Amino acid sequence: GVQTCALPISLRLLSGKYSMEIPNLMTGSPLYALYGSLRDGMGNHPRFAAGMEHLETIRITGFRMFALRYYPYVVVSDDPSDSIVVEIVRLKDAETERSMVEFEASVGYELHRFSVNGRDVFIFIFKTAGAHPRVTGGDWVEFKRGKPA
Repeated sequence: GVQTCALPISLRLLSGKYSMEIPNLMTGSPLYALYGSLRDGMGNHPRFAAGMEHLETIRITGFRMFALRYYPYVVVSDDPSDSIVVEIVRLKDAETERSMVEFEASVGYELHRFSVNGRDVFIFIFKTAGAHPRVTGGDWVEFKRGKPA
């Protein structure tokens, strides 16, 4: 299974914009699991593409995906049949990481760390699921291909 733990990240509102303080996250080149609008070919990917190196696209267990209107969210799941498709990327610099975390936090995501094949990986999650449609199959790119724009 996948183990998650919240990281000590503080969020404060500063002149109408979210500002993140990320203590000691940039240790080496951090790995992130991207599953929604940040995946290659999705709407927010170009915003951060220059600062990311794609390592692999894999399916991981321990998360359940739900659809908001334009992007998904995942919650931690104890059901072994729950899985999602993620792109594992390495962030190239602290500015890309700060911008990405700030961007995701501004719409309610929380940053969690878990392990994939012995590597620490960060993922953006919601703490609890709302009354939103489930993304069966856990692949946002495939889900969006089946929907009108």
